Amino acid sequence: MSKNASQKYNVLLIDDHPLITEAYQSALFYLSSLNNDLEFSIHSAYNCDEAIELIKEIKTKKKESNLVFLDIGLPPSLENNILSGEDLGVLIRKQIPKAKIIVVTSFSDNLRIQNIFKSINPEGFLIKNDITPKELVNAIDLILNNKSFYSEPRMQVIRK
Repeated sequence: MSKNASQKYNVLLIDDHPLITEAYQSALFYLSSLNNDLEFSIHSAYNCDEAIELIKEIKTKKKESNLVFLDIGLPPSLENNILSGEDLGVLIRKQIPKAKIIVVTSFSDNLRIQNIFKSINPEGFLIKNDITPKELVNAIDLILNNKSFYSEPRMQVIRK
């Protein structure tokens, strides 16, 4: 694991499955146990409306870096014009442009993946069925160190 200068991150976990958000939290806690200079303030949202409220809150904390785990297959917003995680990703890019976004999805349709890259341009892209705990930790570490990480099967699609 790379050593960062002392750094605090606001982390937004957006997924409609609590078990998945717990897996992300475990990976973040593991990374911080390896590097005492990493500190994570973790916030979870299980739908688009909760995520929108947290985005507004995180936007006000300008001094801290932001990391977002974003599920694409979210139910649509009841109060806002956000129909999916992809729409939410576009909103995050507008509201928190320097946020490092890790898209995590079970979608594997090539056209959908291309659209996600065009609209969100994530620093990370993970397919839920392809990711292992070790790979998740590695992906987070790379992204925190200003590199990108894309699940290998998806890299083949992107290259085509």
